Amino acid sequence: MFESLREGGGVGIRGLWQRLRPGAFAAGLSGLLQSLRFTDGQGQLWPLRVLTSDDRLTKPLQQAGCVVVVDDLASSSSPSLAVDALCLRLRDRAGLATLPSLVERVRSGGMVVLCTRSGSLPRQLLTASCIHAGLVDIQQRTAGRYLLTCGRVLPRC
Repeated sequence: MFESLREGGGVGIRGLWQRLRPGAFAAGLSGLLQSLRFTDGQGQLWPLRVLTSDDRLTKPLQQAGCVVVVDDLASSSSPSLAVDALCLRLRDRAGLATLPSLVERVRSGGMVVLCTRSGSLPRQLLTASCIHAGLVDIQQRTAGRYLLTCGRVLPRC
């Protein structure tokens, strides 16, 4: 139920502050997406297009400097829409089942970010789901009350 301050992603009080400070979620998303913006050493001149189905992710993604496309991911209304990143907010295991089909909507070399409340889903399950969906370079980081799990889409031939 309680976790040590040392396990919170930092050392002592500094780690606790990183988890509780306002804007930590947007800063965490910005840090992850920054690596996508400067993939080959040169930055993109246009903002990243990020696809999400949750309106609550719109504001943090815009604060991270992205153009947000809100779409119902269950419908195949625009399967040809290629975005730079996909950001999903997961509440339970059911959302992980559709991850392999959703990865197809992200451009080659793009990124998939899974946002979960810390402790709601096991870290190992999130990592295994990313591997099963064909993602590489998987990272996990704590941002505020959320755990961000991200991976890159393999280049398609």
